[in-house]
Amino acid sequence: MRGDPKSWDPSKDPAPWAKCADGFEMSIQARRDLYCSPRENRDDFEGDYTKVEIACLPQPELDEEAREGGLSSGESVYAYVDVGIVNAILKRHGGVIENAQYLPPGVKPGYQENWLAERWEALLGQPL
Repeated sequence: MRGDPKSWDPSKDPAPWAKCADGFEMSIQARRDLYCSPRENRDDFEGDYTKVEIACLPQPELDEEAREGGLSSGESVYAYVDVGIVNAILKRHGGVIENAQYLPPGVKPGYQENWLAERWEALLGQPL
């Protein structure tokens, strides 16, 4: 696990990486000195973040998309990412199953109990 949740201070420490049901991991960060909106610490405002900073490990399926988008393979930190996109990514990977409590306000864990069954049903075109 990346990040130390035991001594975590949201105003200065990176949040632990969120782990999804399919094993995908992503860093989702928001605080005054990062690329998010609003650029405030969690304790300094009420409400949700609308944009966050994310990072993910290079993944084979993302490498082609990165090249098409003009990024070098391995570039994996993205600034001012809309939380709607982040929520969709998390949902696509089955939702956050570890470290959901560290998600910035506005980011939803997206965990679904029947996620894997629904994914197989969509692939097969029929219920299991």
